[in-house]
Amino acid sequence: MKRTFNFTGRSKIARNDVRFRLADDGRSYFVSVAADLSELPADAQVVAEAYDRTSYERQRLGTVGSELGEGPFPLGGVPSDTALFRLKVVSEEGADSGLLLAVADEIRPTDASGHGGEDSKWESVPLLHLRPAELDGLLWRVDLTGSWPMLEYEESVPDNRLEHFVRGQLFRSLVLPEVVRQILTKLVVEEKDLEHDEGTWQAGWIDLGGEWAGDDPPADKDDEAMIGWVEDAVRGFARATKAKLGFILSVTGETK
Repeated sequence: MKRTFNFTGRSKIARNDVRFRLADDGRSYFVSVAADLSELPADAQVVAEAYDRTSYERQRLGTVGSELGEGPFPLGGVPSDTALFRLKVVSEEGADSGLLLAVADEIRPTDASGHGGEDSKWESVPLLHLRPAELDGLLWRVDLTGSWPMLEYEESVPDNRLEHFVRGQLFRSLVLPEVVRQILTKLVVEEKDLEHDEGTWQAGWIDLGGEWAGDDPPADKDDEAMIGWVEDAVRGFARATKAKLGFILSVTGETK
C-alpha cells in the first residue's frame, strides 16, 4: 500500500548533517546522522530512503529518542551509481500519524573509500557524476534520464588510462563545455522550468549558469534569449576553466 504523508509545517535538515556511504559490495549503504533532532518528538520515526528515477528502497533507522541504526542497509533495486538518498522524520502517533516533521533530500553518497558526497566536486564541474557504459562507438555522452546528471564514458577504456582520458586536460577543454551546454539547454530551453527547490541539482546548475553567464536566465523564457544565455554560460565556463589555454598546453606539451 502506498504511504501518504502530511507535509504541513515540516522542517529542513541540513544535508551536510546526514552522511550516506556506499558499502564495498555496491548493494548496501551506511548512514550517519549528525543533525540535532532533539526538538522533534522522541517517538517520531527516522527513515532513510534510497532512490533514483525508477527505484526506491525504504529503511527505518529507529526513533528520535533512540540510538539510530547505521547499517549496512540494502539498496534493493536502486543502482549504486545513480542512487540518491533522503532522510525523513515522521510522526507515527495519534491524529498526526504520517506527518512529515523534517526532511533532508537529494543527498549524494560517498563511495566505500569516502570519496564523493555533498562536499565533493568532480574537477571543475560540480553536480555531475561519472559512469562507465557501453556506448557503441561513442566515447562519451550525457545522460539526463536519471535522478542526477551523468557523464558516461566508454567502459572499454582501460582503468590505467581512465585518469588521462576522462580527467585529462584535453577532455576537460574539448568535452566539458559541451556537457555544460547540453545540461543547461535541457533545463532552460527544453523544459523552461526555472523554479526548483534550493539544494536540488537543477537549482545548482541554474545558479552555476548564472555565475558563468554573468546574469540570471531571462525571465520571459523566450527561446532565442534562453539559447543566448546558455551560450554566454558556456563561454563563461570555458574562460573560468581556462579551456583554451589548457588545450594549447596539452597539445604542445608545454607547462604553465
